[in-house]
Amino acid sequence: MRRPDKDADRATSSSPHEGSIQNCAHLVFLIKDISSLELYASSVLIIQCSVLEVGVMIEGRGKEKFGFPRIVTWRTAFLIVLCLLLMVSLLYAAERVPDAHPVFRRIIQSLAAIILTSGIISIASNLLVHKELADFWLDAVGIRESLQLAGLVQIGLDFQDFDFRKHLQATNEIDILVIYASTWLKQHINDLKEFLSKPRNHMRVCVLNESSSCVPSFAESFGMKSEDLQARIKDSIDLLKCIIDDLGKAGKGHGHLQIFQHDRPPRHTYYRFDGTLMFVPYNIARGRPRIPVFVFQRQPGGVSDFLCQDFESVLKDHSKCAYDSNGSAEANATER
Repeated sequence: MRRPDKDADRATSSSPHEGSIQNCAHLVFLIKDISSLELYASSVLIIQCSVLEVGVMIEGRGKEKFGFPRIVTWRTAFLIVLCLLLMVSLLYAAERVPDAHPVFRRIIQSLAAIILTSGIISIASNLLVHKELADFWLDAVGIRESLQLAGLVQIGLDFQDFDFRKHLQATNEIDILVIYASTWLKQHINDLKEFLSKPRNHMRVCVLNESSSCVPSFAESFGMKSEDLQARIKDSIDLLKCIIDDLGKAGKGHGHLQIFQHDRPPRHTYYRFDGTLMFVPYNIARGRPRIPVFVFQRQPGGVSDFLCQDFESVLKDHSKCAYDSNGSAEANATER
């Protein structure tokens, strides 16, 4: 129940703008007393408004290059109008709340204050840093465009932890270019057996020739003797041959396995699983650092063109076939 003195004051009020004056007074008071929760909500609104405003600036500066839709401008204008209407509506609703519910009235008034203050801060901040924000987003768009043209879809930070299994289980063609791969082959031996048990599958593996002149240099880099590196290359070849032999002994059919040996000094390792290609660089310094894995999708004009063409050239011009599961005496690499 309302107090009599308050009712009397309202009854004797003669100013037609008293409600608006009270609203403004409430708003000024609330701006001075915003809680930490309100500040948090304000910061969220500031970020949202900033992104939209930067989108409008990008549209104006880079429309021809990036083709941003005009709808961004209309959405921004709609958001501004909506915020203004919401703020006025909340202030009006706050005045309609009975005096018996002061907490509820204060909550509504606080929401109106949040909308007003966040809008003011957002506009002020963008007037000061709009150029820097626009440049940042333009650069970000440019980087994204470059990644798409290159076909880069993933970067694995550590070769040892990279998930090759999902690619081995969902592919029909595999190409591998390495110095030796005995460790990697042993880690994925079961998946490779499953892959080669399917007659339609084709796998080409190219390892370093044991008699290559670069064997001593790589052996020194790996911290081993030349004889040890040559033994690991031979182990890789024997391991792959054993997969085919085991499938034959079990009376199962098998896919097509070709093993090549090249004499070029490799600068990276290469894996292809159908249209997915992996580029793995070699470290120059000694040791065993975390080596990244760059994953590309095959697409015309992308990095996949270079990787595929380089692999085919190595097979054609710098390699000899050491093994062919189909029994061809002179199995030479042909471009796929």
